[in-house]
Amino acid sequence: MKQSIGIGAGLYTAINFGLPFSNAKDKKSKVVIVQNKNVRNKSGEIVEDVLKNMLDSAIKELAGKDKVKDAWKHYFNKDETVGLKINTLAGLRMTTHRELTYLIADSLANIGIKPENIIIWDKSDRDLMGAGYEIKKEGNDYKCYGTNEDYSRLVIHRSIASRFSLILGRCSSLVNVPVLKQHGIAGVTISLKNWFGAIDNPNKYHDDNCNPYIADVNDVSIIRNKQRLIICDALSAQYEYGPSYRERYAWNFNGLLLATDPVALDSVGLQIIDDKRKENGLKPLLKTDYPPKYIATAADGEHRLGTNDLAKIDIVKI
Repeated sequence: MKQSIGIGAGLYTAINFGLPFSNAKDKKSKVVIVQNKNVRNKSGEIVEDVLKNMLDSAIKELAGKDKVKDAWKHYFNKDETVGLKINTLAGLRMTTHRELTYLIADSLANIGIKPENIIIWDKSDRDLMGAGYEIKKEGNDYKCYGTNEDYSRLVIHRSIASRFSLILGRCSSLVNVPVLKQHGIAGVTISLKNWFGAIDNPNKYHDDNCNPYIADVNDVSIIRNKQRLIICDALSAQYEYGPSYRERYAWNFNGLLLATDPVALDSVGLQIIDDKRKENGLKPLLKTDYPPKYIATAADGEHRLGTNDLAKIDIVKI
């Protein structure tokens, strides 16, 4: 079942405090949400066949295609090297699920991309292994490894001066595969903040709730021009005391969020987290000491990374 869903006026007022941007005149940014409680078995383990159906349905809806392969070909071609930037900072319990990561890799391989040209990566080998990933740098299969100390020369752009992961340069296109969770400084850490894992010094950019630093990192061309698709892992999510895993504040959303507009996706993800906070007697994140102000900054007239104008976001729920 598929339906378009609206967003409450309260969120509109709260998050539309920057200058909104639409990617094209009169064209809405689309965010697809797919949920299925059957994605977990009775033991809480991920059921891969159900997850595959969720991913297939969502990518077809996002691309506006009837066939799964055509949907993936809408964003990628077979001659590319594609990097899957996942999030493994919080360890096994609140990380990009391996089942999802490898389904994405399989989907790319199914349109003819060579497995050895698909790179699964994050900031370090240590984080990847801590989240259950196997490091693999050679061979004819999918690659999986961290940046470690493999960084570029210094890049100065707007408010940031950072070295960027050289893995970015090895990829012709990128899939951003973040996790849906709250962050005790930035407010939320979803698609935009996931790119803090691509620089050598994210610790220097946490003043003023990471604003405008997250927006400025996303504005660097090697990320901005290569990010083709965002697939947010919302199978498990967390609404407070992130980014580390806290069992009390985690819940099974059993879903995925797909978009090409990172600002729109983060705006919708913020609503999902705020809805869960409201259920548990907590105030919206924009009214806390850690508001995600950088979402509006990313949408402003200088950055133009996407739209936070909810009137220009088409949310489709499957």
